[in-house]
Amino acid sequence: MNTMLMPFLSENWPWLLSASLALLGLTLPQLISGAHEKTISEAVLAMNREHAVILDVRSAAEFSTSYIKGAKNIPSNELAAREKEMSAWRKKPIIVVCATGMRSSVASRQLIKKGFNVSSMKGGLREWEKQGLPVCAKDK
Repeated sequence: MNTMLMPFLSENWPWLLSASLALLGLTLPQLISGAHEKTISEAVLAMNREHAVILDVRSAAEFSTSYIKGAKNIPSNELAAREKEMSAWRKKPIIVVCATGMRSSVASRQLIKKGFNVSSMKGGLREWEKQGLPVCAKDK
């Protein structure tokens, strides 16, 4: 077996390197963030079964255009200053949402470091709406 492995590796190293880098690229963001992501379906289950808090970290202007019913809006740049306001949620599951999932991933990492039970909603509000789930709007 060892006699076949070395020629295979030497002949196919570019493909093996490409596959390894692709796998690393897919898993690295989650490893770095330390945040767990929930799919839309998992988020809905957590909302219904565990009474998860939906924390929308978009700006107030973005939030006013569309948001998930019952969501709390604390923009990501205000999280540290408003931590005391969130202390009541420390023992509850929190699902962090933004437009696409990027800001919510960063915000989730911050909140995990503070001891909150947090997940980031994969795909954000864009994916929520794409799946035909309802949103509310203040400005409409």
